[in-house]
Amino acid sequence: MLTGLILMAAIVAQNPPADLRDLVGARAAGAETQMTARGYVFVRVETLRRAKLSRWWSEALRQCVAVTTANGRYSAIVTVPSGECGQRLRPLVGGRERDRLRPEPDNGK
Repeated sequence: MLTGLILMAAIVAQNPPADLRDLVGARAAGAETQMTARGYVFVRVETLRRAKLSRWWSEALRQCVAVTTANGRYSAIVTVPSGECGQRLRPLVGGRERDRLRPEPDNGK
């Protein structure tokens, strides 16, 4: 419970990720549908006094977010360490790294 309270305090002090910014203030039911549509998977939730704190994971973005819901609406969304979503940090290897590199043009040589 203490971890949740500390995390909730940190959430209030941060800006939401750009891909989720429009969901702050949205009704929770519709926002959950949007989270799923945007590639996030629900991980867990905990109840903190008058609010709920849920964690969502995006494999594509390798991003964990914490969502505070109060009075039936998303009141805050922030990026948190991947461990909050049960993920361990891993270096990008194989195809993912190659996908970020573009081949040099051979200029007809």
